[in-house]
Formats: sequence, structure tokens, C-alpha cells
Amino acid sequence: MSPLYSCSLCQNHQSFPAFVILYKHIRSIHRNDMLFNIRCTLNITCGSVYTTFESYRSHLSRYHRDLLNDCNLSILSTTSDNEQPSSLLLSDTAISQDEENEHIDEQEIDDEDELEMFQDTRSSENNTDWPLFTGLINEEDNVEEFTINSFAKHYPRFLLDLREGLLLPQSIIKSIASYFTKMISTLFKIIQNQAAQSLTGLLITLEDIMKLISQIQALMSDIAKNEHQFLKRCEDYFGYVAPIKIKLNDQDHYGYYIPMKQSIKNILTKPDVINYLVDNCNDNITQAKNDPDLMLTYRDGTAAQDNPSLKIHPNSFLIQFYTDGI
Repeated sequence: MSPLYSCSLCQNHQSFPAFVILYKHIRSIHRNDMLFNIRCTLNITCGSVYTTFESYRSHLSRYHRDLLNDCNLSILSTTSDNEQPSSLLLSDTAISQDEENEHIDEQEIDDEDELEMFQDTRSSENNTDWPLFTGLINEEDNVEEFTINSFAKHYPRFLLDLREGLLLPQSIIKSIASYFTKMISTLFKIIQNQAAQSLTGLLITLEDIMKLISQIQALMSDIAKNEHQFLKRCEDYFGYVAPIKIKLNDQDHYGYYIPMKQSIKNILTKPDVINYLVDNCNDNITQAKNDPDLMLTYRDGTAAQDNPSLKIHPNSFLIQFYTDGI
């Protein structure tokens, strides 16, 4: 019996006898859904979530084309005298599948053209002075034993910093180069540590080195496999707190709760943050004393406290705009 494929985008999770039929259903019904969100579970190596039909289609055409080319659809037998020959049904399916393959190929070409246009728009030089990673790793040299866990911590940190930048100007390229230079140094220290534990002294076999490199390669692939794995590492190493997904209604509308209290607590527990805040307050007090033209009633909030709207709506949020006449 052929497996059934269900549509996770439908409220009733409609089932289909072949994946190519499910794909056509998603393309026709859900392609332009505002809340398009689907996870690929076709095999154990997948698991990524796609929020646009184009990205989902691109993934299928690259890794699951055999399912899109599957024309051996399950045909329900019937005893009706008007039943069409199975060869005719398969012929019609093959024709429609040929059209589908042509559409996929054309869409791939369009995607490549779109990617080139996007890269052209991002080609301008960004002069932001991005930090190097050398200081970060050097600070931890004396307090952390160099093991596989060291690499597991530094690599997601690298991805996290790249993600914050988004673009890749020359300054970021320099930052990437500096990071991998230090990662090679870290790898050498891991090998040194392995050799020190070896029964043959400071000698380590080529087989052990290859095993170590294979572990690191598997670790890198696992960290960057999908969003879930990446965010899990950020939670483990950096205290990342993900927004909580809240279902708003039966139409699959969702909101996201950001735990502000916990976020502020994490900020205030970071080293030097309190000192920076105190220094900033002291600087503001000093500047206020030296500048008699500052509008103290607005700056200190006394004007807002006397605003008549607060008497009617005490929980209202008041935003004040003013100019200094310059």
C-alpha cells in the first residue's frame, strides 16, 4: 500500500495518494498564503521549515526531484463500464508531469536570475568597522580547555555574528578570515591535547587526526543543519531566549511573546552593563548642569505627569515630540 501524503497547510490535513499530487495542491491552493509555513519531512536528513512557496519548491527540485517525477500514481479500480484504460490515465499523468517539470526548470532559471539581481544590489561597499574575533578567543584561552566542545561553542558564535551583519562587504570578509585563522589555531591545540593523552607520548596517528577532523565536520554540519539546531546551540552557549509562539485564532494566526522581563534581566546581568548605565546617568547630570537651555520639564517627565489625558486614561502611553528651534 502506497504511503499517504498529508497537507500540513490545510486545517483538515487533507491526504493525497502521491507526493506529486500534494505538491500540485500546495502550488495551486497555498502558494500565495500569507502564513505559508511548511516543514519538509520526506526523509530523516530534512527537517527545515520554509516560509515561502518558492523556497520550498527550490528545495524539492534539488533534493526530491524523484518524487516530483513519480508518475506511478495510485489508481482506484472501478467496475464501471465507462472506466478508462489505465494506460490512458497514465499517459495523461505523464503529459501533465512533463509540463510540471518544464515549469520547475523555468522557475529554477528565474530563481538564479533573481539571485544575481539581489547580489548586484548588495555589491556596494559597506564601511562598517566589523570587529575581529581574535580577541574573543584569546580571552578564553586561559580559562577553557580546548576540546570538541570548544569548537562547538565558537562556530555558532561565528554564525550568530554573521547573521547580525547579513551583508558581506570587505570588512566582514576580513573578519571571517581572522576568525578561521584563529579556528585553525584552536584545531592545532585540540590535536596537541589529544596527543598529550596518547599512550605513545606526544605522537598521534594519522588515523586519529582524520577521526578528529571527521568529528569537527559532522559538528559543523549539525550546527548549521536548520534553524532549530542553530538556535538550540545559541540557547546552550549564550542564553538566547526564543519568542514564545501563541496561537491567536482558528485561522492559524500567531503572535509572538517576547519575555521582556527576562531579556532585561539578561542584559543587566552582563558584565559592566550596570557600570555603563551609571556612567551614562552621571554624564547626563553633568551635561544638564552645564547647559541651562535644556528643557528640564520634558526631560524629567514632569510635563507628562501633568498632561490632562492621563487623568482620563491613566494607563495610556504618551509620546511627546518637540524641537529646540534650531
